[in-house]
Amino acid sequence: MGETKTQEWRRLCAEYPDMSPFVLLKISMVWHGARLSAAALARLQAPDYRFASDEPFEIAFTGRTEADDEAPRPVMPGGVLLRDATYVYINWGETYDDPYVIDYDPAAGEFTLREPACGTIAADGDAAPADAREGLVDVIGFTPRPALYDFMTGAGTPADALADARAQKLILTAYRRCEFWREGRQCRFCALFTRRGVDPEVPCAEIAEVVRAALAEPGRYSQLYVSGGSDMGGEPAFSREQDRYGRVLAAMGETFSGRFACQLMAPAYDADALARIVGQTGVTSYSPNLEAWGAEQFGRLCPGKQAHVGYDEWLRRTADAVGVLGRGNVYTQLVGGAELAGEGAVPSVDDALARNAEACEWFAERGVTCLSVIWRPHRRSVLGWVPMPPIDYYVRLAREFHAVRARHGLVAFEDDYKACGNHPDSDLERCDLPVWQGLARQDVSPEADEAGALPLGERSGRVRVPLVSHAIAAAVASAGELGVGMPGVAPDTLVVSVAEDRSDLGAGLAHALWFGEPVELWLPREEGGAERVTCRVWRCDIVGPVFSAALARARSVRPTAEVASAWELRPLSRELVSSAPDACAPSRAPRPELHLDNPLLH
Repeated sequence: MGETKTQEWRRLCAEYPDMSPFVLLKISMVWHGARLSAAALARLQAPDYRFASDEPFEIAFTGRTEADDEAPRPVMPGGVLLRDATYVYINWGETYDDPYVIDYDPAAGEFTLREPACGTIAADGDAAPADAREGLVDVIGFTPRPALYDFMTGAGTPADALADARAQKLILTAYRRCEFWREGRQCRFCALFTRRGVDPEVPCAEIAEVVRAALAEPGRYSQLYVSGGSDMGGEPAFSREQDRYGRVLAAMGETFSGRFACQLMAPAYDADALARIVGQTGVTSYSPNLEAWGAEQFGRLCPGKQAHVGYDEWLRRTADAVGVLGRGNVYTQLVGGAELAGEGAVPSVDDALARNAEACEWFAERGVTCLSVIWRPHRRSVLGWVPMPPIDYYVRLAREFHAVRARHGLVAFEDDYKACGNHPDSDLERCDLPVWQGLARQDVSPEADEAGALPLGERSGRVRVPLVSHAIAAAVASAGELGVGMPGVAPDTLVVSVAEDRSDLGAGLAHALWFGEPVELWLPREEGGAERVTCRVWRCDIVGPVFSAALARARSVRPTAEVASAWELRPLSRELVSSAPDACAPSRAPRPELHLDNPLLH
């Protein structure tokens, strides 16, 4: 009998002890898939989780039945959030061979990731066997429903038909059709835009309305992202698309006073065309995704891109884009595993890994951040439903890409764990303190610099975390003090607010959660002395009630204050001590970490 999924995950954790167990679990979940039990699916229909009723990328999933009057189709949820806030995108409704079961434990008020001893369930919405914690892998969460999804544009379009919300990222689609499909030259792994019958072009006025409505929810988004199907119309090719993106990005930026965290994912444009878009809009990063390394694989897997741009030209334009946007602000990705599928595939896993590492190195030398994404076979794609490479391939790929970029001092500022979530290699950056410290801090206004600083009134807390020898001053409050009352969060849970994730405090808390190391807190007492509390770091919140309460508390002191993440700590022991250790303020991130609703951006 082969390994169970849980045994496989634990083996990977033992073989790669320097990698986050949560990133390894993410890879495992994407590789094996997951299905929702009846209890989980029912809980996800409640107002706090009920997600989009439409699919903004026009993907047709085999396992999702259409709604009818007698049996309305349940709404599929947003992405999974692991306890460290790692985002996991699951193709809900797809057919999997041996997926995990996601269940709901009403007694604890928690979603559970399970591998039942008697096996998986046949389809989403089936009753899960045994108790909700039998075969427990871990407790998990889901991306909560954004307030935006209650909004309808002036033209009567529901916002969830125009935008996809992740934990901290709003994805907008400018063109809901890929013209490569019309030519039969679509990327061979792709299943986007496989539904038909929609007007492809989204009006700019509606996009502007959606952005304004989204920013009404405090702290909900730290990045906007726009993409769409390829449209090579015009002379030269893609000029019609370039003009469209210029209009769309300008509409998205109407509410901002200057540049704002915004990524354009589009074909590789020449430097002049890209410079026009950047000069006329607030876009800050650009991602012309190569998808496959090597001229032969690129032509085989991306025939439309090959026909209308070409491999060598795509590389040249991507490298030239660094001259427009700056080092580290140009991204590309490789669809890991697709090169091993179909006729003409790369012959072996080791060969594929070597080629992809060469690609990441080539781009890094030119200041381009190259990321990997896990390829999931899809029945609507040309490659179809074929076996994936072994899971170890994806682990090694993520580890190598992360290492290459770290050596070159490249940080995925706009494709990290909260701004995207598709890339296991960028999820691994959360403890890269030496890399961040090697980068000069970006020049910003004094007001923007102050937004990420610890408020003077909150310097009473002291925290000692792994990776750092000294104590760090921190904003600490109990869940009760924050007014958070919800299942799974006891009133005595201590919440540490981190103003910037890429700080010694953020890295130390992530390391403690990843590897189960305790942290120490010193809390001042009114009568003198302090209480020393040894804690287990339980969960990182970047969205939801705990995060929102921590942000509201910070902004009640200073309206422009920021909380990048809120960390739930469960006390293990407490003792009274005469004094707390001296502490330093948290180190500063290379760039400010502002939410898009921050008044400083408007």
